Amino acid sequence: MNVIKMSHIMGTKYASKLKETKQVLRMFNSTIFKPLGNCTIELRNPATQAKYKVGFTVIGCDECANLMGSRAAQLMGLVDVNKQQTNKKRNQIKISSMSQRGSRLIVS
Repeated sequence: MNVIKMSHIMGTKYASKLKETKQVLRMFNSTIFKPLGNCTIELRNPATQAKYKVGFTVIGCDECANLMGSRAAQLMGLVDVNKQQTNKKRNQIKISSMSQRGSRLIVS
């Protein structure tokens, strides 16, 4: 799941493209949170100049953090997940993030 604050899309072309949702978010502390809606945002990876259309759940809470889910981050090449089978019952996962390489995403 990808989550972005409404304040971060306010004044952009994406604010007018907000679609209603019946989705409800449940926090780790069991708090229920109703998002404002969903929208698709075009992101550009400045390291590769590649553009991606990513679906986001838009929230009105300015105290909350923007989040990009694992699936989107992997598809965009922001993280590499290397799975090495250590035995038949479990896998060891190593993650190297793009932030370690000094890059950031740009909303275009």
